[in-house]
Amino acid sequence: VLVVNSKDGENRKLQSGDSVRVFNEVGKICIQVRLTDEIIKGTVCLPQGAWTVMDEQGIERGGATNALTSTTPTLPSQGSRTHSVFVQLEKT
Repeated sequence: VLVVNSKDGENRKLQSGDSVRVFNEVGKICIQVRLTDEIIKGTVCLPQGAWTVMDEQGIERGGATNALTSTTPTLPSQGSRTHSVFVQLEKT
């Protein structure tokens, strides 16, 4: 479940339980949302991952967050890009 700020959800005409497409230049996933005021406006959180389940259009449907992250290491530590991944979302 993708956690979304309530105000951001209202602006996109979303309700908890709606399915959204989350996307960026790396990939796309479809997942349900949960609206809450417990996350800062302008951010989303997918606190867990899952095994990849790609559909025919290349959209990840299993909740695998890696579909949205780059394999290019960050500087200067050469760490993975698992935080601060920029995405957009839209109701499906």
